[in-house]
Amino acid sequence: TLAAKFSVPVTLNLAYPIYGVQVMLRPLLFLMVPLIYSLTGGKGLTHPLVTEEELKIMLDQGGKAGEIESEEVKMIKNVFQLKGITAEDAMTPRIYVFSLDGNLRLKEAQEQLYNSKYSRIPLYDGTLDNITGILYKTKALTELAKGRIDLRLRDIAHPPLFVPAGKTADDLMKQFQQEKRHMGVVVNEFGGVMGLVTLEDLLEEVVGEIVDETDITEELIKRIGKSQILVHGRTEVRKVNDFLKVELGGDEALTIGGLIQENLGRIPTAGEELRIENCRLVVHEADPRSIRSVTIFKDEKVAVPVEASV
Repeated sequence: TLAAKFSVPVTLNLAYPIYGVQVMLRPLLFLMVPLIYSLTGGKGLTHPLVTEEELKIMLDQGGKAGEIESEEVKMIKNVFQLKGITAEDAMTPRIYVFSLDGNLRLKEAQEQLYNSKYSRIPLYDGTLDNITGILYKTKALTELAKGRIDLRLRDIAHPPLFVPAGKTADDLMKQFQQEKRHMGVVVNEFGGVMGLVTLEDLLEEVVGEIVDETDITEELIKRIGKSQILVHGRTEVRKVNDFLKVELGGDEALTIGGLIQENLGRIPTAGEELRIENCRLVVHEADPRSIRSVTIFKDEKVAVPVEASV
């Protein structure tokens, strides 16, 4: 609008008339305020001056006008989405959780600790459904350096924080801040462990993926040829679609591994392949429980029905 384009001169020209109206209506204001308070039980305004939708509209206008960077607009909007995201949505599923037996001594877990890329490791007693603590890798390595190799892992662990699967991301972030935590164990209604959620997981919902040299590669796409890529089984279908400019679809599946299982109706073995649209998906690595990595070849052939082969 013209007012938005010429905001300064418009504001200066309207300032005095608005001030004049304000002075004239001030006596009426003094009469109306006590009346409003008496009618509302002394609560005054019971609704926000600016709603969430209005804020989003202002963000969009600021972005279109170039006053706010597009990435900043996206980031702020993601903050509003936190209340619609649950711990289950943001967590690392149980099957991919690296954990250690809390009864192990430091000397017995030494090699695993050195090779682990995680700074916080859940400890269990018996099964993963019985998590007894969270081990800080730096603490464990410090104790090893001191020669206290007979200490059990559970003896130097911190108590775990259990969070329900349905807890919203914004509430969980507040809890992390209040309790100075970085990791929570996500449990279902029966107390079974579903996975782990970290502060980084929640931050990624706002700022996008945070990738460093120790991250698992499911968020990365490696180009190995002009029309060939290698992806992790947990890489999201939408990211592959964006990267290759294809439409792999998937009714329920969110990941490439899930898409393949959805089409085959089972977990495939390494070497199996199938064609979806103009792409050939070859299982590169797999175990009895999941697909680890997939090679995807894009060609210019006309889309054909899904078919599988070994």
